[in-house]
Amino acid sequence: MKTLREQIENKCNHFTGLMQKTCNKGHCYDDMDAENRLPMRRGLPCLRESSQAEPCSHCPDMEYPTEEQIAAELASMDERVDRMKLVLATLKPLRKEHKGTNWRGTITCPVCQGNMHVTHAAYNNHMSGVCESDDCLNWRE
Repeated sequence: MKTLREQIENKCNHFTGLMQKTCNKGHCYDDMDAENRLPMRRGLPCLRESSQAEPCSHCPDMEYPTEEQIAAELASMDERVDRMKLVLATLKPLRKEHKGTNWRGTITCPVCQGNMHVTHAAYNNHMSGVCESDDCLNWRE
């Protein structure tokens, strides 16, 4: 299994995911790997096996992340994980208190101290929430 760093460094900056038809530059994924349709779309130039590997096909706008972009993405992911750890600690007593019942309410966001709207499902004990602050928390289990 590839590390997170390997996943980031071996994916074109314009890649939008295989659920989309095109990348951010407008190139159609189906057209780009039509000649060598490999399992898991490994024939796409957007996804290379390693930083030393040549892609199976070519794209004129292919652009892999720089070391600075990779470092920034890793730092951003670390920060998001830290924010979710704060949330999970805040939700633990709520999950226990409302187990077996549907519940929705507003609590103080542990990240920005704003209002966070939270729901709890009796069926599976899952919770979801969204903070009113821009670019703060928004998740669903």
